[in-house]
Amino acid sequence: MQLDEFNLGEKVSVIDNAITGVIIEISQREIKLKDENGFVYTYLHNEVVKVFNFNESFVENHKSFIKEINTTTRKKEKKSQIQEILEVDLHIHQITKSNKYLSNFDMLNRQINFANQKIKFAIKNNIQRVVFIHGIGQGVLKSELYKVFKKYKVEINDANYQKYGQGATEIYIYKN
Repeated sequence: MQLDEFNLGEKVSVIDNAITGVIIEISQREIKLKDENGFVYTYLHNEVVKVFNFNESFVENHKSFIKEINTTTRKKEKKSQIQEILEVDLHIHQITKSNKYLSNFDMLNRQINFANQKIKFAIKNNIQRVVFIHGIGQGVLKSELYKVFKKYKVEINDANYQKYGQGATEIYIYKN
């Protein structure tokens, strides 16, 4: 994509990744976007696409329908008290652009720091359940994660085996 095809404030999605956000910075090669949780990501221009926005006439013609859906959804959410789960994929290719020049130690440190950020984010935003997808491997990352978890007031369990397999751990964060 060419540089002039993107503008600050436009909503974009990342190709091959479930990240959507608003463009906050554009350089010659890269685009920085901020997702709805406030996390900032950097991608090459050819790794993002614009998100389709409905035109104003569409919104005007469907305003009452949209309002009805939003009201119904909010009522259902309040009634069922849906408990939000934050999923955190700690595979190195998910949290860094390139691990080409990183040692195993550096990669582990980035993964642990990322996990720490996500726990703090969950605590700040009252998200009580967090699933860390760490993979199976040699078990080094998992054991280091357990050390991190012990710093917080959490309950540690294996994540849902049917959904995540053996390579994930779920924590439940107790409210103070």
